[in-house]
Amino acid sequence: MRYGAKIALILDFIFFRMKTKVLFYLLGLWSLTTYSQLVLEHTYNEHIAARVQLENSGEKYYMYNPGTSAVDFFNADHSFWKSVPIITTPNIFSFRICHVSENTLDDDPDIDIAYAFYTMGDPGARSYIVNEDGSVALDLPGCVYYRVNTLSDNSIKIVAEMANGARVYSAETFTLEQVFAGSTEYHLLAIGGDIYSVFDAAQGKIDFYTSDYTLWKSMLLPKPADAAYTRIWVFSEHDINEDDLIEVSYGYVGGGEYHALILNENNTALLEVPDAFRIFYDAPADCTPKVKVELAGTGPNQGQVLTQFYSVPALQLEHTYEGYAGHLALEMSGEVFYDVHWEQMGTHLLNVYDAGHALWKALSLPVPDDMFDYSYQFAGVTHLSETVFDDEPDLEVIYSFYEDVLLEQKNYTTNVIDETGAILNTIPLASGMYLSTGNGWDPKFIASMTYGMIQNPMGQVDYFTSVWDIGGMAGLADHYGPVSLYPNPVADRLTIATSGRRFVQAEIFDLAGRRLTDIYENDIRQVDFSRLPNGSALLKLTDASGTSITRKILKR
Repeated sequence: MRYGAKIALILDFIFFRMKTKVLFYLLGLWSLTTYSQLVLEHTYNEHIAARVQLENSGEKYYMYNPGTSAVDFFNADHSFWKSVPIITTPNIFSFRICHVSENTLDDDPDIDIAYAFYTMGDPGARSYIVNEDGSVALDLPGCVYYRVNTLSDNSIKIVAEMANGARVYSAETFTLEQVFAGSTEYHLLAIGGDIYSVFDAAQGKIDFYTSDYTLWKSMLLPKPADAAYTRIWVFSEHDINEDDLIEVSYGYVGGGEYHALILNENNTALLEVPDAFRIFYDAPADCTPKVKVELAGTGPNQGQVLTQFYSVPALQLEHTYEGYAGHLALEMSGEVFYDVHWEQMGTHLLNVYDAGHALWKALSLPVPDDMFDYSYQFAGVTHLSETVFDDEPDLEVIYSFYEDVLLEQKNYTTNVIDETGAILNTIPLASGMYLSTGNGWDPKFIASMTYGMIQNPMGQVDYFTSVWDIGGMAGLADHYGPVSLYPNPVADRLTIATSGRRFVQAEIFDLAGRRLTDIYENDIRQVDFSRLPNGSALLKLTDASGTSITRKILKR
C-alpha cells in the first residue's frame, strides 16, 4: 500500500471512531430521556459547583466564575441568588474554594469565602479570605489551602497550609497565633484532646502540639536514607487497640519500591507492608473497622494494584482484592466489600462480597457494544446502594469509564445500572457522579462533567457540573397514563396530549444541559419551538404534583 493511502486509511479510521462515539453519546442521551431514573435538574457550565447549608440563608449552590472573578451563589431551585467578587490574578490554572460560611469566621451575616489558587507567576500559590462586602481578612502569598477547624471548646481556628510550613489564625480577629515548620493538621484525640500534628520531612519526625501550641510529643519516622516520604496518616490513640499510645501510618518510596507501616509512639511497628502505597484506618458507618492497605502486586499480579483488609485490633490479613476495593454498609443487606474486574476484551464485572469476604453478587458493567470496546478504561464506582432509587432491595450502581480518543482527550461516560446490569441512565461527559444528602436536603446526584480536553500548560482539565434529581423519576410517568408529544420532529408548535395530567412547567435544554427556555402556565398544552435553533433538544415537563418527565425532541 502506498504511504499516502496508509495515511488516508488511518485518518478514516480515526474519524470513524469519533463519529461512532458521537452517535453513542446521542444514543446515551436518548436512553437518558426514555428509560431514566434520574432527571437532569440543572447544569452549571462555568465551573465545579458545590452544595452548602449556610447558617442564615439555608441551602445554596455555589461556584467560582472565572469570567467575572466572582463566586456565584444559587438558591436550592438553582435560581440566581447573589455574586461575591473576589481577588484573582491572570493565568490561573488551578482554583479551589476551601470554605464558605456566614457566621463561622465572624459574627456578621455576610458570606465569607476562603480560597486558594495557582498561577504561572511568582508566587505560584496565592490565597485569600474575603467578605462579601469586599473586605479582605487574610491575604497569604504562598498559601496552598485553608482548613477551618472547630475545637472542642467551640473556638474556630484557621490552618493555612503554606509551601514551607503552616500558620494558625484565630477566627473573628484573624490574628496569627502560631507558625509551624511543617505540614500541619488538627486532630481531636480520645486522650490527648485538641492537638496539632506537624510533619517535618527534613528531620524525619512528626511533632504533636496542644491547643495552646505547647510541644506535647514527638515521633521519629524511620526510612532508608535514599527514600522519600509519600504521605502521613495520624490515627487516634484507640483506633487500633486499647492502649493510650498514638499510632501513625506513613509510607516512603526508594529505588522505585514503595513501603508503608503503622508505628506507635514507642517506635513499635504494629504493621509493616512492603510494596504498599498507603495504609489507613477504614471504618465506614455501620461497618466493622478495618485497616486498609493499597499496594502494588508482585509475581503473577505484577503491574496490578491490590487492596488488603486487616482485622482490628489483631491486624491479621483477612482478604486481598484485585484492584481498588470499597467497603460500605448497604441499607438492607449491611456490610459489604466490592471490587471491579475490568477485562479489556471480556466482560466487566462488579463483584460484591459479604462481611466475611465471600462472593455475594456479580454485576455486569456494560460499555458501548461496538468494535472498539477494548479501548474503554475503568474510572471508578462512585455509588452503590439498594434503596436510593426505589424501595426494592436490589443493587443500584453508578460507575464511570473513559476512552482515549486523542493524545490530549478522554471521552468520559457515567452509567447508572440496576442489579441485572440494565442501564437506567447513560450520562455522556460525566467523569463521576456522587450522592449529595444531609442537612435536611432533598437527595441529589452531582456529576463532574468534562469534555476531556487538556486546557492549560499544567495538563489540567476544566470541569463543569450537572445536578440530577432522584424524586422525579421519568418512569413514574407510566402511573399517570401515556403522554404523547407531536409532531416530532417539530417545526413550530409541539402539542402535548395526556389524559388527566396537568403540566405547569416546561423547560427546554440543549444536549449540553444549557436551558434554552422556561415556561410556566396553569395547563401547558403546546410548546413553541419556532424561535429555537434546529437540532436535538431535551424537553422536561413538570406536572402539578412536581413529577417530571423528559423527552428528546428534534427541531427542524
